[in-house]
Amino acid sequence: MSSGLGVPVKLLHESLGHIITVELKTGQLYRGKLAEAEDNLNISLKDITVTGRDGRVSQLDQVYIRGSMVRFFIVPDMLQNAPMFKRVGPNAMRGRGIGTARGRATIMRANDMALQSPSVAGSSSRDPFELERLAEELAARESSHSFSFSNGDPSDLDLLPTHDLPIYAPLSHTNPFFTAETFNVEEFLLSRSHTSLQDLRSELRDYHAALKEELVKLINDDYEAFISLSTDLKGEGVRLERLKHPLGDLKAQILESRREFRVIQEAIQTKLKKRSALRDEKAFLHLLLKISESVTRLESLLLISSPDSTSSPELGSISLSKSGSGHDVNGHDERVRGNRAKHLARVATEYTQLLYHVKKAQDEQQSAFVDEVQWRVDRIKSTLSSDLDHLFAATVSFLTGVKESKLNDVEKAKRMADLSECLRIYDILGLWRDAEDVLRREVMREFVKKVLSTPVP
Repeated sequence: MSSGLGVPVKLLHESLGHIITVELKTGQLYRGKLAEAEDNLNISLKDITVTGRDGRVSQLDQVYIRGSMVRFFIVPDMLQNAPMFKRVGPNAMRGRGIGTARGRATIMRANDMALQSPSVAGSSSRDPFELERLAEELAARESSHSFSFSNGDPSDLDLLPTHDLPIYAPLSHTNPFFTAETFNVEEFLLSRSHTSLQDLRSELRDYHAALKEELVKLINDDYEAFISLSTDLKGEGVRLERLKHPLGDLKAQILESRREFRVIQEAIQTKLKKRSALRDEKAFLHLLLKISESVTRLESLLLISSPDSTSSPELGSISLSKSGSGHDVNGHDERVRGNRAKHLARVATEYTQLLYHVKKAQDEQQSAFVDEVQWRVDRIKSTLSSDLDHLFAATVSFLTGVKESKLNDVEKAKRMADLSECLRIYDILGLWRDAEDVLRREVMREFVKKVLSTPVP
């Protein structure tokens, strides 16, 4: 490969800042910056020809110099005299990159050919690496490889090497960078990195001209309506002034209605609060009625005379006599004793509900009625405790005083049921200490007396 602008050189190394190492056909290596060569030698980048891997020849200012597509440079002969390109030793070929690997392969191939053929060795004295011949062979082989599939099987086209080339998208209104709320210049330039600045400037100018043309066309299409807009708006000021007067009256009426509605709303809220207070008072009165009914019912069940009425004669059959002995009872007394336990259980349940209602009324608010009825509640508790102690003592005395041989199974079962019911009532009322006192008085006292009075043989 040759050119009138210079001699072929080999790209051995690439790095940032367009610093490259080149090899002339004489075997000399030079390193420097192309930008300084452009400034100091009065040459332009377009004067430097680049041959890519695909065989395409283009100017240096039209390619990406740090890309892997660069293969050869053709530079002017004055490069070897340029002060910015310094001659370097053979160590410059030790860098990384495509050119380095290719340079080593070229050296090894040139040495083998020098050993095999003396004629070739003689010719390699001027060009020991035969870079020019190798470059021509490589270009010819790649060009023949690219056109070898034209006469072959079409299915062989799949074997062609694929290149990840940038997709060219012309500028349009649908470009996401143009439709964004904020135009980002850096992202837009990065998206067009495959385009040179000159081409990008041309595209932007063409797109700007297209926008102007569309704007003019849009104005021309709506020119008549645009011009007649000012004419159509004449007289609208007087009409707007006429609309202000009814609007002011409507505003005053709306404000007045708003004030009236606010007064009505406040009255409704006041009535709702009163209704809620009355509902609470009604519920509290119902609670007091329950307390009064419970007190009256318990006094009737326990045969306690109320302050304003006498006891009912129908309840005399269940009166709790505390003077009878457990050993002198007839069939009627047995039936009454059996009903006593159930009767006291009912009274205990009613008394528990009464205590709950009294506690609830005291928690809600202070009531004079609850304070007035408290002494009646205490009297009910005292009477219930006394009747329960009497029944429990009679049952225990009967079970401990009668010999087991004189008790049949039915009688013993009834007595044990009464005893269990009494203990359950004690547990409900929390009077288990009273039960202990009854046991001490009725059982333990007699037992201790009997033991102490018995003479020792």
